[in-house]
Amino acid sequence: MKIKLIGNAGQGIKTISLILSKIFTENGKYVCFSLNYGTNVRSGIITSDIIYSDEKIENPKIITPDIAVILSNANKTDFKNSEVISYEETDFEKISFNAFKKARFANMIAMGKLLRLLKFDFKKINFKDKLPEKFQEKNIEAIKLGYDLK
Repeated sequence: MKIKLIGNAGQGIKTISLILSKIFTENGKYVCFSLNYGTNVRSGIITSDIIYSDEKIENPKIITPDIAVILSNANKTDFKNSEVISYEETDFEKISFNAFKKARFANMIAMGKLLRLLKFDFKKINFKDKLPEKFQEKNIEAIKLGYDLK
């Protein structure tokens, strides 16, 4: 499975990538991920490529992802052959603000939606050992909220 995550710097793309990589590894998958970002902390685009497989990964490069998660204004036409989870179709920030009075949990909501699409069982994932203590419970609630989205 090849996944590309795209967002603005500061949206938690690196955090999502690390958490997903741990989940995939704990489920017996081979995992490779790479990050691409500039020196900006709160502006610019950050992308992450994650590949997981039952087999050893020979080529860690993604040409066409199976799934693209787009949290910024990236061009969706670049992913016409991919399943797309996009902020344009699901307003993760609005959902986060409505549920938590803050938009900061939008990335966790998107990750929850991705986990459901990948058919991982939410109840079997120990998020507490993957998330920082600060906002841990809210992050778990946000992941569950995203997981339950249709």
